[in-house]
Amino acid sequence: MNRPRFISSLTQEQYSDLDKIMKESRSKRTRNRAHAIILSNKGYTIGQLTDFFDVDRDTITRWFNHFEKYDAVGLWDNLRPGRTPILNESEQELALKMGDKKQNESKSALQDIIEKTGKNLSHRTLKRIAKRHGLFLKRIKKVPKKPYNESEFRQAQEDLKAFETQALEGKCEVVYFDAAGCDLTPCISHAWQPIGTENTLEVPSSRSKRLNILGFLDSTGYELTSFVFEGGTISSAEVIASIDEFCAGKGTQIREVRFHRKP
Repeated sequence: MNRPRFISSLTQEQYSDLDKIMKESRSKRTRNRAHAIILSNKGYTIGQLTDFFDVDRDTITRWFNHFEKYDAVGLWDNLRPGRTPILNESEQELALKMGDKKQNESKSALQDIIEKTGKNLSHRTLKRIAKRHGLFLKRIKKVPKKPYNESEFRQAQEDLKAFETQALEGKCEVVYFDAAGCDLTPCISHAWQPIGTENTLEVPSSRSKRLNILGFLDSTGYELTSFVFEGGTISSAEVIASIDEFCAGKGTQIREVRFHRKP
């Protein structure tokens, strides 16, 4: 009767290497192999390991053989030859430079790259090339054209807190004002949907005039008053008229107006 096979002796260095592989390797197969070696060293039989990792005995034996012959290095998968890249290194660098010049025109940039290199590639391929070079698509952060004064901004925050305190005490009213522009064209581009084109969600879409909205929000009761203008841009006269009408509706007059730009 054959004696059960174990990985009976591990040095401290080997155990450390296996433990690191088991915890840090991105490959599940490699983690399983390292785990199996550690469990065998603790007395688990090949039969128990086959049940635990859901593989056959020959697979476990092959893991043991590779470890005994090549140490922890033998647990890694051999590098598999992949398909030859569509663009060589110099063409990839050229593609990245051309894409950088047209960051907001990805389709136009892709067409320029195809014409320049004579290679047919997709937008997905271009994204993979960019990712390999440490680039990824990310929302651009908008910042003020001119840097704001930090001390003035902090002082404005303190002033606003003081006004809000007075508003809670009934000594004044604090109203927030802002403006926004939009239209009625749906802007949702993606949604989780069942597989199959027959199940694709549809959103009714039609062109509309641009809507410009001025809003006044009371800081205590959070009552919102809005004024909507269709088409074009809002003039200063329309802004002043909206403020006058809002104040007239509240039976008060404006004593002080402050505008604070956020960073």
